[in-house]
Amino acid sequence: ANGEEIEVEDEVLKRVVLKSDGCLRDAESLLGQIFSLGLKKITTADSENILPTPQPEKVLILLETIFKHNASAGLEIIAEQIKSGANLEQFAFDIAETLRLILILQTGFEPEEIISYRTEDRDRLKHIGTLITTSKLIKLTDKIIIRRQEMKRSALPQLPLELWIIEATDLENQTTTNDETSKIPDGYITPAPEKKVEIK
Repeated sequence: ANGEEIEVEDEVLKRVVLKSDGCLRDAESLLGQIFSLGLKKITTADSENILPTPQPEKVLILLETIFKHNASAGLEIIAEQIKSGANLEQFAFDIAETLRLILILQTGFEPEEIISYRTEDRDRLKHIGTLITTSKLIKLTDKIIIRRQEMKRSALPQLPLELWIIEATDLENQTTTNDETSKIPDGYITPAPEKKVEIK
């Protein structure tokens, strides 16, 4: 940025690094779009259209609906995002970043990024971490990363995100069923259904 004689806020550069997923080509493309604004000093507000501000409130609501096994409400949130013209790829990134934060918080360590969250949102993040096991959280995080990559080449950008919501809710349901099954003592044989004998 110095070579271009353009001053860029540190927060903008952080967002470029995060959104590019460590890919140099993507980072250069984002910086090119930012520099094309023709400004000598670029702030977070200036880059809003290129690097939208994360929506922690919406993401937290979405995660809470998933943990309540409510796929319908989750899909409704995506429909609202589309209606409002939100960047779905960015929203998927926000979901992945939020799941990452929850994973780290489960270890007892508080990452630097948590400072940017409001106190009530920090509390919600920690609470969500108590509702899900680490292994399940890792699965959800892996899946959203894959689905976000699919969004870049999908004819219907919202489809991978919708599939992730249905998958995530189904994972919750499967786990509930498995938990109930695991409560059956080892060696227990499920009794066969009683046969009805008809007396003629």
